[in-house]
Amino acid sequence: MEALVRSTSRCKTRRTPLTPDQRCKLQLAMVPGIGSGRFQKILKHVSSPARLLAYQTRDWLQIPGIGTQIAEQLSNRFQEIRLESLLQQCDAHDIGICLLGDCDYPLLLAEIHDPPPVIFWQGKQSLLAQRAIAVVGSRRSTQYGESITRSLVSDLIRTDLAVVSGLARGIDRVAHEVALEKGGATLAVIASGHGVIYPPEHHRLYEEIACNGLVISEHPPGVEIKSRHFPQRNRIIAGLSLGVIVVEAAERSGALITVRHALEQNREVFAVPGRVGDPASKGCLNLIRDGAKLTEVAADVLEELPLQAQGHTFRNAEQETDLPPPVNLEEREKNVLEMIGSKREVDIDSLLAGSSLAVHEVLAALAELELQGLIQSGPGGTVRLGGPSR
Repeated sequence: MEALVRSTSRCKTRRTPLTPDQRCKLQLAMVPGIGSGRFQKILKHVSSPARLLAYQTRDWLQIPGIGTQIAEQLSNRFQEIRLESLLQQCDAHDIGICLLGDCDYPLLLAEIHDPPPVIFWQGKQSLLAQRAIAVVGSRRSTQYGESITRSLVSDLIRTDLAVVSGLARGIDRVAHEVALEKGGATLAVIASGHGVIYPPEHHRLYEEIACNGLVISEHPPGVEIKSRHFPQRNRIIAGLSLGVIVVEAAERSGALITVRHALEQNREVFAVPGRVGDPASKGCLNLIRDGAKLTEVAADVLEELPLQAQGHTFRNAEQETDLPPPVNLEEREKNVLEMIGSKREVDIDSLLAGSSLAVHEVLAALAELELQGLIQSGPGGTVRLGGPSR
Protein backbone atom coordinates (compact mmCIF):
# COMPACT_ATOMS: atom_id res chain seq x y z
CA MET A 1 0.00 0.00 0.00
CA GLU A 2 3.01 2.37 -0.03
CA ALA A 3 2.13 3.85 -3.45
CA LEU A 4 -1.32 4.67 -2.13
CA VAL A 5 0.14 6.49 0.87
CA ARG A 6 2.41 8.67 -1.29
CA SER A 7 -0.18 9.60 -3.87
CA THR A 8 -2.99 10.38 -1.41
CA SER A 9 -0.95 11.95 1.38
CA ARG A 10 -2.53 15.34 0.56
CA CYS A 11 -6.00 13.90 1.23
CA LYS A 12 -5.90 13.31 4.96
CA THR A 13 -8.75 11.47 6.66
CA ARG A 14 -9.47 12.85 10.12
CA ARG A 15 -10.37 9.78 12.10
CA THR A 16 -11.75 10.42 15.57
CA PRO A 17 -10.24 8.03 18.14
CA LEU A 18 -12.56 5.15 18.95
CA THR A 19 -14.33 5.05 22.30
CA PRO A 20 -14.03 1.89 24.44
CA ASP A 21 -17.47 0.78 23.24
CA GLN A 22 -16.51 1.37 19.61
CA ARG A 23 -13.29 -0.58 20.05
CA CYS A 24 -15.27 -3.54 21.38
CA LYS A 25 -17.75 -3.31 18.50
CA LEU A 26 -14.86 -3.34 16.03
CA GLN A 27 -13.25 -6.22 17.91
CA LEU A 28 -16.51 -8.15 17.66
CA ALA A 29 -16.87 -7.37 13.96
CA MET A 30 -13.39 -8.79 13.31
CA VAL A 31 -14.22 -12.22 14.80
CA PRO A 32 -14.40 -14.69 11.87
CA GLY A 33 -17.92 -15.85 11.10
CA ILE A 34 -19.68 -13.03 12.97
CA GLY A 35 -22.07 -11.67 10.40
CA SER A 36 -24.48 -8.80 10.61
CA GLY A 37 -27.24 -10.83 12.27
CA ARG A 38 -25.14 -12.13 15.18
CA PHE A 39 -23.41 -8.77 15.52
CA GLN A 40 -26.75 -7.02 16.04
CA LYS A 41 -28.13 -9.71 18.36
CA ILE A 42 -25.09 -9.49 20.59
CA LEU A 43 -25.13 -5.69 20.81
CA LYS A 44 -28.85 -5.66 21.52
CA HIS A 45 -28.22 -7.99 24.48
CA VAL A 46 -25.67 -5.77 26.26
CA SER A 47 -26.11 -2.28 27.67
CA SER A 48 -22.52 -1.43 26.82
CA PRO A 49 -20.34 -3.25 24.24
CA ALA A 50 -17.34 -2.83 26.55
CA ARG A 51 -18.93 -5.38 28.89
CA LEU A 52 -18.17 -8.07 26.31
CA LEU A 53 -14.53 -7.98 27.39
CA ALA A 54 -15.47 -9.93 30.52
CA TYR A 55 -17.68 -12.49 28.77
CA GLN A 56 -17.02 -16.19 29.19
CA THR A 57 -18.64 -19.03 27.26
CA ARG A 58 -21.57 -19.21 29.70
CA ASP A 59 -22.23 -15.48 29.15
CA TRP A 60 -22.25 -15.79 25.37
CA LEU A 61 -24.73 -18.67 25.68
CA GLN A 62 -27.24 -16.33 27.35
CA ILE A 63 -27.63 -14.42 24.09
CA PRO A 64 -30.59 -15.67 21.99
CA GLY A 65 -29.45 -17.46 18.87
CA ILE A 66 -25.90 -18.13 20.11
CA GLY A 67 -25.29 -21.87 20.40
CA THR A 68 -22.48 -23.75 22.09
CA GLN A 69 -20.13 -23.83 19.10
CA ILE A 70 -20.46 -20.11 18.40
CA ALA A 71 -20.24 -19.27 22.11
CA GLU A 72 -16.98 -21.17 22.45
CA GLN A 73 -15.61 -19.51 19.32
CA LEU A 74 -16.56 -16.08 20.63
CA SER A 75 -15.10 -16.81 24.05
CA ASN A 76 -11.77 -17.78 22.50
CA ARG A 77 -11.44 -15.58 19.43
CA PHE A 78 -12.93 -12.35 20.81
CA GLN A 79 -10.20 -12.11 23.41
CA GLU A 80 -7.53 -12.94 20.82
CA ILE A 81 -8.45 -10.06 18.49
CA ARG A 82 -5.91 -7.25 18.83
CA LEU A 83 -6.84 -3.96 17.21
CA GLU A 84 -3.60 -2.01 17.56
CA SER A 85 -2.12 -3.19 14.27
CA LEU A 86 -5.37 -2.58 12.38
CA LEU A 87 -5.82 0.91 13.85
CA GLN A 88 -2.21 1.82 13.14
CA GLN A 89 -2.66 0.67 9.56
CA CYS A 90 -5.81 2.76 9.20
CA ASP A 91 -4.07 5.82 10.62
CA ALA A 92 -1.04 5.35 8.38
CA HIS A 93 -3.16 5.11 5.25
CA ASP A 94 -5.81 7.71 6.15
CA ILE A 95 -8.64 5.20 6.46
CA GLY A 96 -11.65 5.95 8.64
CA ILE A 97 -13.91 3.50 10.45
CA CYS A 98 -17.71 3.60 10.70
CA LEU A 99 -19.56 1.05 12.84
CA LEU A 100 -23.14 -0.17 12.60
CA GLY A 101 -25.20 1.59 15.24
CA ASP A 102 -23.02 4.72 15.30
CA CYS A 103 -24.64 8.04 14.48
CA ASP A 104 -22.58 8.49 11.30
CA TYR A 105 -23.53 5.10 9.84
CA PRO A 106 -25.58 5.57 6.61
CA LEU A 107 -29.28 5.33 7.46
CA LEU A 108 -30.33 3.60 4.25
CA LEU A 109 -27.57 1.01 4.55
CA ALA A 110 -28.50 0.30 8.17
CA GLU A 111 -32.02 -0.54 6.98
CA ILE A 112 -31.06 -3.59 4.88
CA HIS A 113 -31.32 -7.03 6.44
CA ASP A 114 -27.55 -7.66 6.46
CA PRO A 115 -25.73 -4.31 6.77
CA PRO A 116 -21.95 -4.60 7.16
CA PRO A 117 -21.01 -4.31 10.86
CA VAL A 118 -18.10 -2.05 9.92
CA ILE A 119 -17.27 0.21 6.99
CA PHE A 120 -13.69 1.24 6.25
CA TRP A 121 -13.67 4.50 4.31
CA GLN A 122 -11.20 6.80 2.65
CA GLY A 123 -12.03 10.27 1.42
CA LYS A 124 -14.92 12.58 2.31
CA GLN A 125 -16.86 11.00 5.17
CA SER A 126 -19.76 13.43 4.67
CA LEU A 127 -20.70 11.55 1.50
CA LEU A 128 -21.95 8.67 3.68
CA ALA A 129 -24.93 10.90 4.49
CA GLN A 130 -25.52 12.24 0.97
CA ARG A 131 -28.50 10.98 -1.01
CA ALA A 132 -27.25 8.77 -3.80
CA ILE A 133 -28.15 6.81 -6.90
CA ALA A 134 -26.28 3.72 -8.10
CA VAL A 135 -25.16 3.42 -11.72
CA VAL A 136 -24.00 -0.03 -12.81
CA GLY A 137 -23.68 -2.05 -15.98
CA SER A 138 -21.54 -4.19 -18.21
CA ARG A 139 -17.78 -4.41 -17.80
CA ARG A 140 -17.67 -4.76 -21.60
CA SER A 141 -19.49 -1.52 -22.27
CA THR A 142 -20.26 -0.29 -25.77
CA GLN A 143 -19.90 3.24 -27.09
CA TYR A 144 -23.69 3.54 -26.84
CA GLY A 145 -23.71 2.51 -23.18
CA GLU A 146 -20.86 4.85 -22.27
CA SER A 147 -22.56 7.76 -24.04
CA ILE A 148 -25.83 7.18 -22.16
CA THR A 149 -23.93 6.89 -18.88
CA ARG A 150 -22.19 10.22 -19.47
CA SER A 151 -25.47 11.94 -20.20
CA LEU A 152 -27.31 10.45 -17.21
CA VAL A 153 -24.54 11.07 -14.67
CA SER A 154 -23.92 14.63 -15.91
CA ASP A 155 -27.57 15.51 -15.30
CA LEU A 156 -28.03 13.55 -12.06
CA ILE A 157 -25.14 15.20 -10.22
CA ARG A 158 -26.70 18.62 -10.89
CA THR A 159 -29.43 17.61 -8.44
CA ASP A 160 -26.83 16.97 -5.70
CA LEU A 161 -27.25 13.22 -5.92
CA ALA A 162 -24.04 11.28 -5.34
CA VAL A 163 -23.26 8.50 -7.81
CA VAL A 164 -22.43 5.07 -6.35
CA SER A 165 -20.73 2.33 -8.34
CA GLY A 166 -18.23 -0.49 -7.95
CA LEU A 167 -14.98 0.76 -9.58
CA ALA A 168 -15.25 -2.03 -12.16
CA ARG A 169 -14.39 -1.77 -15.83
CA GLY A 170 -16.94 -0.44 -18.29
CA ILE A 171 -20.03 1.40 -17.07
CA ASP A 172 -18.78 1.68 -13.46
CA ARG A 173 -15.59 3.40 -14.61
CA VAL A 174 -17.46 5.88 -16.81
CA ALA A 175 -19.94 6.72 -14.04
CA HIS A 176 -17.14 7.52 -11.59
CA GLU A 177 -15.09 9.48 -14.13
CA VAL A 178 -17.97 11.67 -15.28
CA ALA A 179 -19.03 12.46 -11.72
CA LEU A 180 -15.47 13.59 -10.95
CA GLU A 181 -15.11 15.53 -14.21
CA LYS A 182 -18.32 17.46 -13.54
CA GLY A 183 -17.45 18.25 -9.93
CA GLY A 184 -20.04 15.87 -8.50
CA ALA A 185 -19.83 13.37 -5.64
CA THR A 186 -19.08 9.71 -6.24
CA LEU A 187 -18.69 6.69 -3.97
CA ALA A 188 -16.78 3.59 -5.00
CA VAL A 189 -17.63 0.38 -3.14
CA ILE A 190 -14.76 -2.06 -3.52
CA ALA A 191 -14.73 -5.84 -3.06
CA SER A 192 -11.27 -5.94 -1.46
CA GLY A 193 -9.63 -4.10 1.39
CA HIS A 194 -8.23 -0.62 0.84
CA GLY A 195 -4.95 -0.63 -1.02
CA VAL A 196 -5.81 -3.74 -3.05
CA ILE A 197 -6.98 -2.21 -6.32
CA TYR A 198 -8.99 -4.19 -8.84
CA PRO A 199 -8.81 -3.91 -11.75
CA PRO A 200 -5.19 -2.72 -11.43
CA GLU A 201 -5.52 -0.22 -14.28
CA HIS A 202 -7.95 1.76 -12.12
CA HIS A 203 -5.22 2.71 -9.66
CA ARG A 204 -5.32 6.40 -10.61
CA LEU A 205 -9.14 6.46 -10.58
CA TYR A 206 -9.11 4.86 -7.13
CA GLU A 207 -6.76 7.55 -5.85
CA GLU A 208 -8.81 10.37 -7.35
CA ILE A 209 -12.00 9.06 -5.74
CA ALA A 210 -10.18 8.65 -2.41
CA CYS A 211 -9.21 12.33 -2.64
CA ASN A 212 -12.38 13.88 -4.06
CA GLY A 213 -15.08 11.31 -3.32
CA LEU A 214 -15.28 8.28 -1.07
CA VAL A 215 -13.93 4.73 -1.33
CA ILE A 216 -15.55 2.27 1.06
CA SER A 217 -15.16 -1.41 1.90
CA GLU A 218 -16.46 -3.78 4.54
CA HIS A 219 -13.04 -5.49 4.59
CA PRO A 220 -9.99 -4.35 6.58
CA PRO A 221 -7.13 -2.73 4.62
CA GLY A 222 -5.04 -5.12 2.57
CA VAL A 223 -7.62 -7.93 2.30
CA GLU A 224 -7.24 -9.65 -1.07
CA ILE A 225 -10.21 -9.93 -3.37
CA LYS A 226 -12.21 -13.16 -3.59
CA SER A 227 -15.01 -14.08 -5.98
CA ARG A 228 -17.59 -14.19 -3.19
CA HIS A 229 -16.79 -10.58 -2.29
CA PHE A 230 -18.40 -9.21 -5.46
CA PRO A 231 -22.04 -10.10 -4.72
CA GLN A 232 -21.47 -9.02 -1.10
CA ARG A 233 -20.13 -5.70 -2.40
CA ASN A 234 -23.20 -5.30 -4.64
CA ARG A 235 -25.60 -5.36 -1.69
CA ILE A 236 -23.77 -2.33 -0.28
CA ILE A 237 -23.98 -0.47 -3.60
CA ALA A 238 -27.75 -0.96 -3.60
CA GLY A 239 -28.06 -0.35 0.14
CA LEU A 240 -26.42 3.07 -0.03
CA SER A 241 -28.69 4.21 -2.84
CA LEU A 242 -32.24 5.37 -3.39
CA GLY A 243 -32.30 3.36 -6.59
CA VAL A 244 -30.17 1.47 -9.10
CA ILE A 245 -29.76 2.40 -12.77
CA VAL A 246 -28.62 -0.40 -15.09
CA VAL A 247 -27.21 1.03 -18.31
CA GLU A 248 -26.05 -2.10 -20.11
CA ALA A 249 -26.29 -5.69 -18.98
CA ALA A 250 -26.12 -9.06 -20.66
CA GLU A 251 -28.57 -11.75 -19.63
CA ARG A 252 -26.23 -13.05 -16.92
CA SER A 253 -24.51 -9.79 -16.04
CA GLY A 254 -23.15 -9.25 -12.55
CA ALA A 255 -25.05 -5.95 -12.54
CA LEU A 256 -28.24 -7.99 -12.20
CA ILE A 257 -27.03 -9.18 -8.78
CA THR A 258 -27.11 -5.55 -7.69
CA VAL A 259 -30.67 -5.34 -9.03
CA ARG A 260 -31.68 -8.39 -7.01
CA HIS A 261 -30.33 -6.77 -3.87
CA ALA A 262 -32.11 -3.52 -4.76
CA LEU A 263 -35.43 -5.32 -5.07
CA GLU A 264 -34.89 -7.10 -1.76
CA GLN A 265 -34.12 -3.73 -0.17
CA ASN A 266 -37.20 -2.03 -1.65
CA ARG A 267 -35.14 0.29 -3.85
CA GLU A 268 -36.18 1.68 -7.23
CA VAL A 269 -34.81 -0.08 -10.32
CA PHE A 270 -34.20 1.73 -13.61
CA ALA A 271 -33.05 0.21 -16.90
CA VAL A 272 -31.82 1.84 -20.10
CA PRO A 273 -33.26 0.22 -23.23
CA GLY A 274 -30.87 -1.01 -25.89
CA ARG A 275 -31.07 -2.50 -29.34
CA VAL A 276 -33.29 -5.55 -29.73
CA GLY A 277 -31.12 -8.57 -30.47
CA ASP A 278 -27.99 -7.03 -28.96
CA PRO A 279 -26.65 -9.36 -26.24
CA ALA A 280 -25.37 -6.31 -24.30
CA SER A 281 -28.97 -5.11 -23.94
CA LYS A 282 -30.70 -8.38 -23.13
CA GLY A 283 -30.50 -7.96 -19.36
CA CYS A 284 -31.91 -4.42 -19.45
CA LEU A 285 -34.73 -5.40 -21.81
CA ASN A 286 -35.65 -8.25 -19.47
CA LEU A 287 -35.69 -5.84 -16.52
CA ILE A 288 -38.02 -3.46 -18.34
CA ARG A 289 -40.30 -6.35 -19.27
CA ASP A 290 -40.37 -7.36 -15.58
CA GLY A 291 -41.31 -3.88 -14.36
CA ALA A 292 -38.14 -1.78 -14.12
CA LYS A 293 -38.60 1.89 -15.05
CA LEU A 294 -37.63 2.46 -18.69
CA THR A 295 -34.96 5.16 -18.48
CA GLU A 296 -33.76 7.42 -21.26
CA VAL A 297 -32.94 10.66 -19.42
CA ALA A 298 -32.30 11.76 -15.84
CA ALA A 299 -35.86 13.07 -15.50
CA ASP A 300 -37.11 9.47 -15.76
CA VAL A 301 -35.12 8.70 -12.63
CA LEU A 302 -35.88 11.84 -10.65
CA GLU A 303 -39.64 11.55 -10.96
CA GLU A 304 -39.54 8.22 -9.10
CA LEU A 305 -37.38 9.41 -6.20
CA PRO A 306 -38.49 11.09 -2.95
CA LEU A 307 -38.90 14.86 -3.15
CA GLN A 308 -35.59 15.60 -1.46
CA ALA A 309 -33.75 14.01 -4.39
CA GLN A 310 -35.58 16.15 -6.94
CA GLY A 311 -34.00 19.48 -6.08
CA HIS A 312 -36.87 20.78 -3.92
CA THR A 313 -36.14 23.06 -0.98
CA PHE A 314 -37.26 22.31 2.54
CA ARG A 315 -38.59 24.41 5.36
CA ASN A 316 -36.61 25.06 8.49
CA ALA A 317 -37.64 25.30 12.12
CA GLU A 318 -38.49 29.00 11.87
CA GLN A 319 -40.80 28.52 8.89
CA GLU A 320 -43.13 25.92 10.34
CA THR A 321 -43.59 24.02 13.57
CA ASP A 322 -45.59 20.98 12.52
CA LEU A 323 -45.21 18.40 9.80
CA PRO A 324 -48.22 17.40 7.73
CA PRO A 325 -49.83 14.24 9.07
CA PRO A 326 -47.67 11.30 7.99
CA VAL A 327 -49.35 8.62 5.93
CA ASN A 328 -48.63 4.91 5.58
CA LEU A 329 -46.26 4.91 8.55
CA GLU A 330 -45.84 2.04 10.96
CA GLU A 331 -46.07 2.73 14.68
CA ARG A 332 -42.29 2.76 15.13
CA GLU A 333 -41.88 5.42 12.41
CA LYS A 334 -44.56 7.55 14.04
CA ASN A 335 -42.84 7.26 17.43
CA VAL A 336 -39.45 8.24 16.04
CA LEU A 337 -40.96 11.12 14.04
CA GLU A 338 -42.63 12.46 17.19
CA MET A 339 -39.31 12.32 19.09
CA ILE A 340 -37.58 14.30 16.36
CA GLY A 341 -40.50 16.71 16.04
CA SER A 342 -40.41 17.63 19.70
CA LYS A 343 -36.81 18.83 19.35
CA ARG A 344 -36.73 19.88 15.67
CA GLU A 345 -33.19 18.51 15.38
CA VAL A 346 -31.57 15.70 17.33
CA ASP A 347 -28.37 13.68 17.17
CA ILE A 348 -28.95 10.02 16.45
CA ASP A 349 -27.10 8.83 19.58
CA SER A 350 -29.54 10.76 21.79
CA LEU A 351 -32.44 9.39 19.78
CA LEU A 352 -31.22 5.82 20.28
CA ALA A 353 -30.71 6.40 24.02
CA GLY A 354 -34.14 7.94 24.51
CA SER A 355 -36.18 5.44 22.54
CA SER A 356 -37.74 2.27 23.91
CA LEU A 357 -37.21 0.64 20.50
CA ALA A 358 -34.24 -1.57 19.66
CA VAL A 359 -31.32 0.05 17.85
CA HIS A 360 -32.05 -1.66 14.55
CA GLU A 361 -35.72 -0.62 14.76
CA VAL A 362 -34.81 3.04 15.27
CA LEU A 363 -32.33 2.96 12.37
CA ALA A 364 -34.88 1.27 10.11
CA ALA A 365 -37.49 3.87 11.08
CA LEU A 366 -35.09 6.72 10.33
CA ALA A 367 -34.29 5.23 6.92
CA GLU A 368 -37.98 4.90 6.05
CA LEU A 369 -38.74 8.47 7.19
CA GLU A 370 -35.88 9.78 5.08
CA LEU A 371 -37.06 7.81 2.06
CA GLN A 372 -40.49 9.43 2.43
CA GLY A 373 -38.95 12.89 2.66
CA LEU A 374 -40.16 13.50 6.23
CA ILE A 375 -36.69 13.90 7.73
CA GLN A 376 -33.25 14.71 6.42
CA SER A 377 -29.72 14.07 7.64
CA GLY A 378 -27.85 17.00 9.13
CA PRO A 379 -24.20 17.61 10.01
CA GLY A 380 -22.48 15.77 12.82
CA GLY A 381 -24.74 12.72 12.84
CA THR A 382 -27.99 14.63 13.36
CA VAL A 383 -31.42 14.34 11.78
CA ARG A 384 -34.04 17.03 11.43
CA LEU A 385 -37.53 17.43 10.14
CA GLY A 386 -37.73 17.95 6.41
CA GLY A 387 -40.50 18.16 3.84
CA PRO A 388 -41.51 20.12 0.78
CA SER A 389 -41.52 23.87 1.29
CA ARG A 390 -44.78 25.72 1.06
